Amino acid sequence: MAFAASLQLIATLPGDPWLEFDRSPNPFREELSAGPFAPDDEGLVRVPDGPGLGVELDGTAVERYRVG
Repeated sequence: MAFAASLQLIATLPGDPWLEFDRSPNPFREELSAGPFAPDDEGLVRVPDGPGLGVELDGTAVERYRVG
């Protein structure tokens, strides 16, 4: 979610800003997001265009990791 929020913010900045992207495997991150972020052939990560932050969480995974 933090990365999605950062993408939305950086998309509003002028020029061609950079945002660090962790490409290492992260099963937790990949399981929670219904659509994992991945760079395209040019190394760019596209800003999601769905409602809110543009990402959809996997509700089953959220329940599995919820504490309390």
